Amino acid sequence: MKKFILKFFNSMNTENSIVEFTGLHNMDLTDWWTSTFTDQERSIIYQKFYPNFCDMLGNRNRSIFTENNFAIEDEAIIPFMENLSTYMRNHDDIASKIFLKFLDISKNDPICDSELLSTSKDYKNWFILRQLILYNIKNFNQLGVKRVSFSDGNYENAIDECKGLSGKQFGLGESIIVEHWKKYKPTCRCVLLPEIEEGLLVD
Repeated sequence: MKKFILKFFNSMNTENSIVEFTGLHNMDLTDWWTSTFTDQERSIIYQKFYPNFCDMLGNRNRSIFTENNFAIEDEAIIPFMENLSTYMRNHDDIASKIFLKFLDISKNDPICDSELLSTSKDYKNWFILRQLILYNIKNFNQLGVKRVSFSDGNYENAIDECKGLSGKQFGLGESIIVEHWKKYKPTCRCVLLPEIEEGLLVD
């Protein structure tokens, strides 16, 4: 069963508060997983996808999925599926099936242009970046981060809008946090960096 998480960030006493903020972070794809791939294919994917075993420090103490279960929890689902299809590129049939599911899942995002996503590398890169931003904001909110700063990544081809925002701080609930990633910008490489307040500890 698909679970499309809606996150609401409200900024008090401001006309620029965010009404809603979306991100796809939990999805049970076990039915697709077991009906699309054979036992042997699932074993190949499970064994070859190295990040399946690793946390952020490279420790093999977490399994994102298993050979019989593909219920993904607390992940940026859309980038994860695209990454998995890319990782399996030496197995054309497997990679193609995963990529088709990536395209299907991406339709959950209301701004997704399915045609561009399947044909344009620039659009795909931007769209995936958008999903990672949504996931990061969810985590920032859970950690109690109140303010973030824009960074254009020092990308020389960044548009003036991105360059103008780079280095500026905003409250996590300000509308610019949503609006910047609602419109496709081919050369946008912007990310949000958390402004860690004194006393905020991250385990």
